[in-house]
Amino acid sequence: MATQPQQFATLEEYFEQERTALDRHEYLHGEVFAMAGGTESHATISNNIAGELYARLKGSGCKSYGSDMRIRTAPSGLYSYADAVVSCGGAQVEHDTLLNPVVIAEVLSKSTESYDRGKKFELYRQIPSFREYLIVAQDRVYVEHHARESGKVWIMREYTNLEDVVNLETIGVRLRLADLYANVSFPAGDR
Repeated sequence: MATQPQQFATLEEYFEQERTALDRHEYLHGEVFAMAGGTESHATISNNIAGELYARLKGSGCKSYGSDMRIRTAPSGLYSYADAVVSCGGAQVEHDTLLNPVVIAEVLSKSTESYDRGKKFELYRQIPSFREYLIVAQDRVYVEHHARESGKVWIMREYTNLEDVVNLETIGVRLRLADLYANVSFPAGDR
C-alpha cells in the first residue's frame, strides 16, 4: 500500500466502490487504500509474467490471472491485487475475489517494496492454498522465489541472471528470467 487510507468502509461498501472505480484499491480491516500507479517497466514485466503463465498453463487445470483479479487473505483480512496470480483445481471466487491462489507474483515499486516483502507477504501466507511467491525487481534483474516447503516453513531462492530459470513446482512451470524481463531496458551497468 503506497498511500494513506482514503476512507473507512464496510466490506460491502468497498465491493460497491470497486465495481465502479477507475483505479484499484486495497482493503484491510475497514481501511481503503489507493494503489500506486506503475512505470512502463513495471507494466512490461507484469504483462510478461502473466503472459508466460497463461501460455504455459493452458489445459493444465490451473488458471492464471493478471493484475485485475482481486485476492483475499482471510474473510476479515486483506483484499488486494497482485501483478499475477494462479489458481488450480477450479477457481474459488466470491464477490469477484479469488479465494484459492497457489502462486502470487508482485513486481516491486519503490513505494511498495517494503510492504510487498513484509506485511503483504505475511498476510498472503494466511491463505491455505498459497504455495509460491515471486517478488520481481523492475530496476534490475532480480527475482526472489519463496516456496512453502512444509507447514509454515518457507524457502527463498534468489535469481540474478537472465539465463536463470525459476521452477514453480506447485504448477509445473519453469520461467526464464530472460522471458520475464523481455523488452525491459536498464540503465548501463544495472543488470
